[in-house]
Order: sequence, then structure tokens, then C-alpha cells
Amino acid sequence: MSLNWREIDRILDELALADALIQDIRQPRHFQLVLELYRRGQSFQVLFSLANPHCRLHRLSRRLSATGKPQRFVSFLRAHVRGGRILAASQVGAERVVRLEVRRSSAAGPTGAGEPGAEGPEGQTVILWARLWAGAANLIATDAHGHILDALYRRPKRGEVSGGQYQPPAPRDEDSVREAREVRELPGPGDFNERVERHYFALEEQ
Repeated sequence: MSLNWREIDRILDELALADALIQDIRQPRHFQLVLELYRRGQSFQVLFSLANPHCRLHRLSRRLSATGKPQRFVSFLRAHVRGGRILAASQVGAERVVRLEVRRSSAAGPTGAGEPGAEGPEGQTVILWARLWAGAANLIATDAHGHILDALYRRPKRGEVSGGQYQPPAPRDEDSVREAREVRELPGPGDFNERVERHYFALEEQ
């Protein structure tokens, strides 16, 4: 079972990603993306896993080794997001879609006219969307206007290809969600991120 929207809210609240610096991006497996972050003197990792049915995000305490050379999407993120700062992190209503707004200054790397997401001399803004829907999960990078720059999984039928226009789902009020899911009481010590990490890795190891 994937995370429900209330659990995603809880995880984002604990992570408090705003103002975190993206130091690196890794892709240990084809369905995983790891952001290596730094904030207030501390380094930490955040995992996005698009594996069905264990779709999720959470803080990562272990080191996941990458196999092979960086894939296309990771290479894109390293070129346009690494060195940037997360300005805001939120969920789109109760939709299990996470939005990260990242701004990278021109000093962090090459920018300029014609570069994807370019925003002028101050730098560039890239929006990283994580759709955590089991069976239809994806990671999509857009500019500030929703133009798709790249996606982990290119899906032409959904328009999720470079040059397409990403339309996030209209946010639903929690009262309109039929299944009023609650945050699960996962066993063990630690905050919710720690318990989610243990729970899902145990399921995958089984």
C-alpha cells in the first residue's frame, strides 16, 4: 500500500524542506530518486520511490548504492537543479502529488538565454513534481509556467514528454475525498519518516 495523502502531509511537515540546498541527485534504481540535501548545518537524504505498490517519499538514513551510469533524467536534474535551493515544498490538496519549487542562482552553474527554466540573471526556477500514485507514478520537471523540461518516465499518451504542458490535478478539499484515510500507527521508535522507512524497506526485503 502506498502512502496516503495524510501521511504525505505528515512526512513533508517533518522534513520541512524549505531552504534546503540540493547538493546532489542520485538514482540507485530505475524507480528511485535520492536528493542529497543540506540545511542549517546538517546533511540529509530524501528518497522518492515510484515502486508499485510501495510508492512513497521519506527521509533516508541508509546509503543506497547506484548501479551503472546516471540515467537521462538524473543527468538533467544535475545540470539544472543541483546547487539549487528548495523554496517551497507542498502537496497538491489531497492528491498525493508533491510540488518542490527549486531556485538555482546563476553562480551555481551555467545558465543563460534558452536554457530550460531560465529566469534571467538571478538564476532559474524548476518545479519538480512527484506524482505518488501507485501504477501511474512519475517525477516531472517543469519551468515556472508548467512547460515540461523532462520526466523520469516519458509517457506521450499523458503528454508527459519534453515540450509538453503539465497539468497538476485540481486540488480537492479533504471533505470531498471519499476515503478519509488516517495516518497509520506504524510500529517502532522515531518520527514518522523513520517508521515509514523501516516499514517499506522491510516489505521490499520480504
